[in-house]
Amino acid sequence: MANIKTNSQYMEGKWAAERTIPNISSTNYETLEGAVIAKATLIESFEKEFGFSRDMETPDSNYAYNLGMLDAFKTAYDLQEKGSLEDCEESQGQEEE
Repeated sequence: MANIKTNSQYMEGKWAAERTIPNISSTNYETLEGAVIAKATLIESFEKEFGFSRDMETPDSNYAYNLGMLDAFKTAYDLQEKGSLEDCEESQGQEEE
């Protein structure tokens, strides 16, 4: 069984979401919760309509990209709820310098 987290499209989607998070209020999502809801709805649609799943041997590239985004948004949302998202963003900014 393939690990979707090693798929390049999944990693690209995760990266894109991580870069979107600091400016989430300027996006159509408006909030992390809005982003999670939007991506979860899209992923559920892929799974229902096309039978896609995390454990597909060769995942669809669009599904993998959006799943990566969803996972990143969920992680950030969970951190925000715990009050530690700012700590995560600060450490990420230091890594990029």
